[in-house]
Amino acid sequence: MTPQEGAFVVELYNKYSKKMRAQMLRQFGDAYLADDLVEEAFLTAIVRVGELMTHPDPERWLYRVLLNKSMHEYRRQKQAPAELAQLDELPDPAADHAVG
Repeated sequence: MTPQEGAFVVELYNKYSKKMRAQMLRQFGDAYLADDLVEEAFLTAIVRVGELMTHPDPERWLYRVLLNKSMHEYRRQKQAPAELAQLDELPDPAADHAVG
């Protein structure tokens, strides 16, 4: 990453990260998750900084990345209860080895 690219990402972070975090906090109600999603969006920005710098609307690009990350998290959370219910249906391996 060049100094110019680094400065560009830092400028975007300083300008948009608080607003992005507030949006994720409203959506999920979890401050840690909001921080993680914003961090992931900016990690993507770092990895794809060349694409971001040439985009006509960097703010829109960032918010699209954040939206994609949040949709993935929403799907993951929605799927998690079903996975936990399946675990409840599995036999208890400790019961097979119970001392009687």
